[in-house]
Amino acid sequence: MKAKIIIILSFILSVNVFSQQDKFQPSKLYIDSKYDEMFFLHIIALPSDNSDSTDIYLCYTFCYISLVFQKTDDDKYYAIPEMEVTFKDSEGITRKRFITNDTIIADNYNATQQKENNYSNVVKFSLANDNYKVVAKFNNSKSRTSTIEHTISKYSDDNKLVNMFLLPCTQTDYFDVIIPYNSFSSNNNCVPFSSNNFTIFIPTKSNNRDYTFTIEKVESKNELNWKPFEILEGIVDNMKERIDRMYSWVFDKNLHTGNTYYFNFKDFITISIYNSREISFIPGKYILTISDNNNIKTQFAFEVKWYNMPKSLASPMYALEQMHLILTDEEYKNMKNKNKNEVFANIMKYWNTRQYRTYSGSNYTTAMIEFFDRVDYAEVNFRTLTQKDGAKSDRGKVYILNGSPNEITTNIKNKKTNEIWYYKKLNKKYIFEIVSVGNYKLVNIEE
Repeated sequence: MKAKIIIILSFILSVNVFSQQDKFQPSKLYIDSKYDEMFFLHIIALPSDNSDSTDIYLCYTFCYISLVFQKTDDDKYYAIPEMEVTFKDSEGITRKRFITNDTIIADNYNATQQKENNYSNVVKFSLANDNYKVVAKFNNSKSRTSTIEHTISKYSDDNKLVNMFLLPCTQTDYFDVIIPYNSFSSNNNCVPFSSNNFTIFIPTKSNNRDYTFTIEKVESKNELNWKPFEILEGIVDNMKERIDRMYSWVFDKNLHTGNTYYFNFKDFITISIYNSREISFIPGKYILTISDNNNIKTQFAFEVKWYNMPKSLASPMYALEQMHLILTDEEYKNMKNKNKNEVFANIMKYWNTRQYRTYSGSNYTTAMIEFFDRVDYAEVNFRTLTQKDGAKSDRGKVYILNGSPNEITTNIKNKKTNEIWYYKKLNKKYIFEIVSVGNYKLVNIEE
């Protein structure tokens, strides 16, 4: 059957795989099982002008796809997410409780189901300078509760480096550091794998120290380690008086606060990381060690996380099996007889050596994500009574290669019921014959 499908599809990857916009509505099963990250929270703690207090910037993002929307009288949709954030001091006393009261409006139903749509906001307040345990709980009204925990360390007079915040950002010049709104589509001390670069900020009260750094990856047997990471070391940039202001979220319409906040604290040490073929951070945990000129060392932990990684890609052997649709038999054979880390390395190499849009030298390739997102969708939505894996069905294979059709019709011809998928850009239509209940067989392709 496979040989027949490949011949019929006459597939040209660079044209077909990413030519069609997805018009199918994912089922709830697909949504709930795939998008585990329901909200994101960044907590930026900076010393205030008053040494007895700490300024807190609470930055949060809700993903539309995790929310329950209701229809309004004017045919729009709204959701009111419930998030509670508590700050407990070193004695376990709750010093701050913040509860969201945001109302999120979407123009139409399709907007509520798009995984890239989100709502971001930020609030600022001050707390007494102390150690805090922060717990954020989000109820998405789908009988699921997600929790994020974080700690804030007390700033001391001896200038110990105690807090770090880490954001994907673009440094435009020596005076402005611009943070895109989607920087907050990650959690504290986490960098999305899709980021092409990121900067680590560490507040310091001293302008008279020089710092060096090393970054090491923490190896884990439970992770896919498809690329070795050599220890990264260098000199830390002490920004001193060079930052007059740090613009935060003043320029993006998707931030709904209406407020402009400035970080007035001028003294940061920073480490800017730019992904390249030579330096590339793969998902996993890392240890940052900062050393000053007195050989005092401070360590921070951070993580590069692949948010919403396609489920099919997380299983290298299954992912390679699905790629057989676009590989030659020789390519498939050469990639198959390996262990799972080697197979995954070959999969990443395949997509990164093709002429697809990749973020600035990183391993994250949008074409690869699109392909395996389609595999995930097909696996669930094209299951049949005889084929439990919908990605292996005829309709599933056509969907993976071409995306969703522009139009679907059915007709009855010679007492046989057909479903026809039309692709306008490809100038093709795929004809499936319904041979039994829920069982669709590809019988012809017409141009």
